[in-house]
Amino acid sequence: MTEQLRLENLLPHEPPMLLLSSVVSVDENGSCCEAYVARELPFVDDNGDLPGWVGIELMAQTIGVWGARHAENAGHDVNIGLLLGSRKYESQVGVFPAGSRLIVTAEKVLLDGNMGVFQCAIHLDDKIVANAQVNTYLPGKEELQQILERDF
Repeated sequence: MTEQLRLENLLPHEPPMLLLSSVVSVDENGSCCEAYVARELPFVDDNGDLPGWVGIELMAQTIGVWGARHAENAGHDVNIGLLLGSRKYESQVGVFPAGSRLIVTAEKVLLDGNMGVFQCAIHLDDKIVANAQVNTYLPGKEELQQILERDF
């Protein structure tokens, strides 16, 4: 893996919130990452299983990997993107089992200005166990600063 494809260089997350384990691939249309369900991850239950609802964050981080590479390839700074929501997040499993290897994919459906839509899936043992259409927003630096400084 090249230095450029290290998660630490692509995402603003730090452990324990960096849920992905590695980047498998990134191209102009999407990205693929892997995540290992380990006891060190936040949100795991007493059995070491990761709740199925955490899949949306795995998808968002995989989109973030694509966004960072997309920005770098265009010669832009890498900015923090925001997860706006998802359509029809469906998980066929209640939990992702302890010790399992998950493959998370994000394919670009639409980019319109700062808005993006991605079709995402989580694979376990070569089967899709979760999928969603994820909506994102990439604010400019000044707008992001204003968002972060707001009192809610």
